[in-house]
Amino acid sequence: NSSNLLCDMDFNSFLTGKLTLPRIIIDGSTKTIFLNMIALEVCMNDDYGITSYISFLDSLIDKADDVKLMRSAGVLEHFLNDDEQVAKLFNEIGADLVPENDFYRPVKMDMCHFLESKWRAVLATWLAEVHQVHFRSPWTIIAVLAAFIAVLMTAVQTWFTISPRSN
Repeated sequence: NSSNLLCDMDFNSFLTGKLTLPRIIIDGSTKTIFLNMIALEVCMNDDYGITSYISFLDSLIDKADDVKLMRSAGVLEHFLNDDEQVAKLFNEIGADLVPENDFYRPVKMDMCHFLESKWRAVLATWLAEVHQVHFRSPWTIIAVLAAFIAVLMTAVQTWFTISPRSN
């Protein structure tokens, strides 16, 4: 996501399911900043946007592999020793959080509906596999499109040969 606003999260479930998150940078002071912001929300009886955000990230980040995936997607960048420390940070902060007003409920619901739909999950897996195995090169995509157009044009030519226009 090009936005850095915490509320700019979206889940597009058209075919493959794509979660769009704002970019976040984690460093040595992040834990202190998040804890202070959560405390401020509690004291001010605010809208609990930070609490909801951290709770949502905690639900996404459980292990170092999750952090690695988010780093490879360009969503998360960190200046800690390793991915395990980032996962531990979110697991510690988010352990006892219960968001009062869950801003990200619609995103969570969209994700749940997508995952509950078996055909979409199978289709998404199949499309990802086909893309990774067969369409690594742009030339492959061009060749497949050219072959599709050739077959389509042959079908059109056959149709007009079988049933010519009458005057």
